[in-house]
Amino acid sequence: MEKLLTKFIYLILQVLRLTYRFEYRNSDAIGLSRNKSEYNSFILASWHQNILSLLLGHTQNKFAMIVSHSKDGEYVSNICHSFGHTPVRGSSSRGAIKSLIEAIQKVKDGLPLAITVDGPRGPIFDVKLGVFEIAKKSQTPIIPVCIVPTSFWSINSAWDKFRIPRPFSKIIIQYGETISVEENTDKNQYPLMAEKLKHSLIEQEEKIASSFT
Repeated sequence: MEKLLTKFIYLILQVLRLTYRFEYRNSDAIGLSRNKSEYNSFILASWHQNILSLLLGHTQNKFAMIVSHSKDGEYVSNICHSFGHTPVRGSSSRGAIKSLIEAIQKVKDGLPLAITVDGPRGPIFDVKLGVFEIAKKSQTPIIPVCIVPTSFWSINSAWDKFRIPRPFSKIIIQYGETISVEENTDKNQYPLMAEKLKHSLIEQEEKIASSFT
């Protein structure tokens, strides 16, 4: 039943994706990050509410994606795999160290990493610090990715106010200024970096959203 449901959801998402128009901004950030990384890789950092758009907007590239150990995470993991991505199972509460080590290794293998920095349980827009440890250990830059559909449904009962772009929406995907974590960076600096990352994502979205009005 689980495999059948996963296949059904995958097909629905593929049909939905065909109705979307994606606009990519500042894509040069990806090439810049690859050049800075010894492993020709990069780390995409976005909000959990945009995981659907993040997934559908990058089907042309393959990523490692950190997915929680929850039951819902099992479906997300299977769908990610259907799109050709590599799930890394773990969260801040279960398998954190294992998923951190595996994510670092994937980046070092040259596979870019996509991570929802306030997931998997929130609070919403609360940047978890693991992304900076991954960036430090792999010496690979973080690219803040702001994703804004022109029209979407929001599941307000969900902790992340999960967004589902409406059919035929335009989806803006904007890559922000890269954030590098040097090898000698003290972990006490991570909270300041988290604020910088949060500010980048929020500021980009406000600018994009204001251009719709």
